Amino acid sequence: MTPQSTQIFKMLEHDHQIVKSLFKSMKSKKSDHDNIFEQISKELTVHFSGEEELLYPVLEEKGPTHEKTLESWEEHNYAKEVLKDLKGMNKQDEHWQAKLTVLQEMVEHHIQEEEGILFKQAQKVIDKAQSDEIGRRYHEKKEQMNGPMKS
Repeated sequence: MTPQSTQIFKMLEHDHQIVKSLFKSMKSKKSDHDNIFEQISKELTVHFSGEEELLYPVLEEKGPTHEKTLESWEEHNYAKEVLKDLKGMNKQDEHWQAKLTVLQEMVEHHIQEEEGILFKQAQKVIDKAQSDEIGRRYHEKKEQMNGPMKS
């Protein structure tokens, strides 16, 4: 039995917490909504890109994670469409906030399924060395897209 792999999953769960916190900040009347929305957009873009490039292709090849990985990929596609719509809309448009709420609900549902189902399945089909390697590559990708990361 191989040791349970966690490296990449801990990193992704950390990203999830950041995004959930940013969405929560958007609800505050005192928040700088433009800046927070830009942070949400950047976090989701980098996160989705990393998962799609580094983790999902590996999980798609494994029987136990194949179906849930395809579903996760589709959830990303829909979330990216809503994000694109939001970027193109005037924030004063009465539909903007409603669309942001839909994005938040989609992302929170996605996080719940990833952490509750996909990551648990994935840790059984990816060994520690592979998880650590994906984590290392994910960290590098985030640095490329964001600049150096703070620990």
